[in-house]
Amino acid sequence: MVRPAITILLPRGKRGLPMTFQHVPAGSFLMGQRGEYADEEPAHTAAITRDFYLGTFPVTQEQFAVWTASAAHREWLATTGKRQKEDPHKNGFPGHPRHPAEQVSWHLAAGFCRWVEKNAQGLLPGFRPWLPTEAEREYACRWRTDGDAPCSAASCASTEYYNGDGEAALAEIGWYDRNSASTTHAVDERPETHPLGVCGMHGNVWEWCADVWDQRAYCSRPDAVSDPGAAKRAAELDEKEPGASRNHPHRVLRGGSWFCTARDCRAAYRYRYVPGDRFGLNGFRLVLVPGSGGTSGAERQQTSRAEPATGDGGRGTSPQAEGAGGAIDFTELNGPRSGRKFLPEK
Repeated sequence: MVRPAITILLPRGKRGLPMTFQHVPAGSFLMGQRGEYADEEPAHTAAITRDFYLGTFPVTQEQFAVWTASAAHREWLATTGKRQKEDPHKNGFPGHPRHPAEQVSWHLAAGFCRWVEKNAQGLLPGFRPWLPTEAEREYACRWRTDGDAPCSAASCASTEYYNGDGEAALAEIGWYDRNSASTTHAVDERPETHPLGVCGMHGNVWEWCADVWDQRAYCSRPDAVSDPGAAKRAAELDEKEPGASRNHPHRVLRGGSWFCTARDCRAAYRYRYVPGDRFGLNGFRLVLVPGSGGTSGAERQQTSRAEPATGDGGRGTSPQAEGAGGAIDFTELNGPRSGRKFLPEK
């Protein structure tokens, strides 16, 4: 049964800045898709054995800036960030608080998660903020239920997008190359219809996952697998500096972006970047997962509030992005409109 959303508060001013999470009940689903790319096959049953909470939206510019403007982030840049060759963060489409943060490397996303764990109010005891596994994200994206029955392989649709198949379905709920006007969009600009209340699961920005990229992961995985990727994430959560290598291994991204074709925004589509890569296409959302962390009332004031499990989805403004490599003209990216191979190929 789906529980109410929860809200945590990032440390800003007297009231704090809210960040909401939607409850995702445990269950099973059909992961992958046949007939598109080899790394999405074979489609197989995967079980998510523990409930978790997924961020309602991708992390916004406003939320991310609470960390990047702090002394804690300056300290991170001088230590961990220096080893990983991170520069001060700049959004490619700046000045839009409700747009997703982008130009975010996997390392920056991981650093933000660690900061949230130490500084946010209202974290559920026993839950830790981190990046979702690709299985958790696809499961949440595909989640379907009949009444209050938990999601199962039978009730989870294996459609391209959570609301159906075909580009017309995507155009109703996601921002991609044909309707984005080559920019990001505010995470709450349009109504969403996802049954869990999560928003922007297709398009707008790619979202980093915890997983190390493995092109043949599905081939070596048994059917009815439980919690793929969760054990490795749990081990990494306890490392002093998760994902310490900047250049290897690649990390998984899901969801597509404002620049992508409809095909690349499907629920099953898998992609990867070097964890130090920063583009105006890359963002992330948090997940709260059961673990040894979390906070208690004795540690900090509890400010969790129940909210209806509803949400909105995502919109922006500039054709260029600034970052570690300077300005990027996205019209020059590879794809059907360009001969350049700026992005890695499948």
